[in-house]
Amino acid sequence: MELKIIKWLSPVISIFLFFSYVDAAVNPLSSKKVLTIKTTKDTSLSGLITSSGYDLDDKDLEIFLRDFISINKNIKSLSTIPKGTILRLPLKNLKVRERKIARYQKGESVGAKKNPYLKLPRYDALILKNIKFLIDSLADGLSMKSDGIKVFSVDSKSELSFNTSFFPLIATKDNTIIMLDYKGILPKEIKDIIEKNWPEYKVVAGYEEKDIKNIINLLLDSMGYYSFSDSKIILGGKPKIEIFADFVIMKKNDDILKGKFIAINILKPKEYRSPDELIKWAKDRDITIIELPLKEPPLHHKRAKVMFMPEEEAGKFYERFLTLLGYKFRKGMNLKLSDRKEYEFNIKAALTITSGNRTKIIDFSETSEQIISYAKRRGFDIINIDSHEKHSETIRKIIGLLMINYEDKPETTSSYLTPKGVKYRLTVPGIIINSKNRLFLLIDPETDTEFLSTLVSESVTLIRY
Repeated sequence: MELKIIKWLSPVISIFLFFSYVDAAVNPLSSKKVLTIKTTKDTSLSGLITSSGYDLDDKDLEIFLRDFISINKNIKSLSTIPKGTILRLPLKNLKVRERKIARYQKGESVGAKKNPYLKLPRYDALILKNIKFLIDSLADGLSMKSDGIKVFSVDSKSELSFNTSFFPLIATKDNTIIMLDYKGILPKEIKDIIEKNWPEYKVVAGYEEKDIKNIINLLLDSMGYYSFSDSKIILGGKPKIEIFADFVIMKKNDDILKGKFIAINILKPKEYRSPDELIKWAKDRDITIIELPLKEPPLHHKRAKVMFMPEEEAGKFYERFLTLLGYKFRKGMNLKLSDRKEYEFNIKAALTITSGNRTKIIDFSETSEQIISYAKRRGFDIINIDSHEKHSETIRKIIGLLMINYEDKPETTSSYLTPKGVKYRLTVPGIIINSKNRLFLLIDPETDTEFLSTLVSESVTLIRY
């Protein structure tokens, strides 16, 4: 007779179907390495190993079965061993387990701490944590369990068990149970067996693409959600925030124009979590943001610094502004515009800055075009600042006088303001100045700097005037 074994055995799932066997040509084992057992109830080989206080690793399965069959020629089925059977367990490839796991009937589970295979790799544990967080955040009558072993009898000769730490079970409101194979390791044949024998179970597995994004997409569909991958949500006016979501979802039975939208972000290890202020700001606008980090703890970017320039008298305002930009200045200097003996031409400057080979003059009184033209020929640059001018206008004059690089188009300044590695893009009206010290954003006094500082890159200092 020919030995036919159909087997699947891993730390997470096992099913044995044994039809017949013949003698295995192996040497008998030493009696010192064998445990003789008389079964007290009908059981299976995997159940017997477990109840005897041992574990069997995948890598040792083939050798163990060879040794077991060679010394137990009276055993005709490994999935059904009758009560009162005397058999011998070769101990060479078994290891003592710390705790015993009792056998349970359909629908019952073993506590997570008693599961010998429960210790998940850190990444897998993080994936499960994220999936549970997603389900809890949806608050749609869903619940997830991933804390033990489920054991089912397929028929009188076969038994199926799986570890819910690797195959979490998600109960829905309509009594459907979703079995999530987030690693894509469950054979399709087993999936068919489960769904055929237990119609209330639905297996969701990413057989083609085994990444978390694909699994979440399949899971959302099975839970009754439309999902739009790699979508963008635009919120606000000034400032405007574009949220780049891995998924934008809504319930299938909701009106697409009136339904509630949810943005789901999958944060890669080098990506930053969105500030709590942004999540609250979006929620106030009927957009829920759920973020699932693939790194623990997730990254948080720092707040941008905010500086205030209260509207005091003109001279004090511009002195403070020049100091922020990193420029030294002198007040009330008498400058000689002519060095001839025949005549002198002097001018008293309100503020004087030396930059490069030229002297820059800021004056707060009317200076004629002729004087400005003559001063430039003599190596001086002058601007007039009228007390009635808006600060936004006079600041541009000073920037031009000092020949500082700046950007004032929101589409361009966005690349400076938005931190690297975030899931949003920030557009704010204002002037970005690349000063000697750092980048500055001069913003309108009506802008909410408290909120904006949580969104802007920490390399930028916000100046409110």
